[in-house]
Amino acid sequence: PTFALQAAYPNPTSDIASVPFEMATSGNVDFTLFNVVGQKVRAIRLGPTRPGHHTAELALEGLSTGLYVYEMSVRSGRRTVFSDTGKFVVIR
Repeated sequence: PTFALQAAYPNPTSDIASVPFEMATSGNVDFTLFNVVGQKVRAIRLGPTRPGHHTAELALEGLSTGLYVYEMSVRSGRRTVFSDTGKFVVIR
C-alpha cells in the first residue's frame, strides 16, 4: 500500500468537496485550503486515520467563487510522512 491523494469531486462544486485518499500507514491527517493567491483560508483536521481508503468531506461554506488548492498532509509523530495537493473550483 502507498499514500495517494485523488481528485476532488464534484469539481466544480458549491457546498462540499469529496476528496478520496489512500493511507499506507496510520497517521494524523490534515487538509489545508488555500485561495488562488496562496492565502490559507481553512484548516481541517481529520486526526488519527488508519491505513486504507478514505474520503474526506471538505465543507466549503463561506468561500467565494474561485479556484482553490487543497493540501493533504499526514504526520507520524512530529514527522510529515506524506504531503500532496490538488485543485477545485467553487461556484456560487
